Amino acid sequence: DAVYYEGNRYNYSFRPHPGMNERVAMAGGDDAFRRLLDEFFCVEGNPDWDPEQERIRRRDHFEGMNNECDMDTPYAYIWCGRPDRTAEVLDAVRRYRFTEGEGGCPGNNDSGSTSSWYVWSCLGLYPLTGTPYYLLGSPSVDSAELQFNGGRLKIRVEWESPASIYPQWYKFNGRKFRSPWLKVEEAEAGGTLVFRLADSPAPEAAPVPEWL
Repeated sequence: DAVYYEGNRYNYSFRPHPGMNERVAMAGGDDAFRRLLDEFFCVEGNPDWDPEQERIRRRDHFEGMNNECDMDTPYAYIWCGRPDRTAEVLDAVRRYRFTEGEGGCPGNNDSGSTSSWYVWSCLGLYPLTGTPYYLLGSPSVDSAELQFNGGRLKIRVEWESPASIYPQWYKFNGRKFRSPWLKVEEAEAGGTLVFRLADSPAPEAAPVPEWL
């Protein structure tokens, strides 16, 4: 019950931070941690969740990217092997919290932080501060190219259908893998990153990071 700046104990407890595996164990394991996140995001038919409203109507729950302390939280699902849940939250936020016209950027846009979150999310990448990794999400673009100092990264998306959001696998420079992260040094040296997106989640849990 301490005082938190621009957030609360819920926002901050779900931000990926050193000791994430201990955080999951403290919650009671993968399934228990996933249930806490589901409650935080008000998913699975919760009657209080209306993505088209300005805010979710419950205290101490996800506020739809109103502040920076919410930006990492969709990716916490990766630490319980559920990047499919990350994909669902990212897709909902992009659809209902970022819109055209006045007020189309949720909350404030401190130094471009909120709009940059949107751009990274559309690309399927998330630079996790303080780590040498990009987390892999669910891109909404067909393709993109990023020029880094070390080379050019080409992003390509293979879709099962136009509505696909669930990552099945990734491929980087011909190497196929299922772990939803990529080393910064690899990505920024250049090459081709392929996302395979499907209409339903992969049948088995994804690998969980051991590096945080």
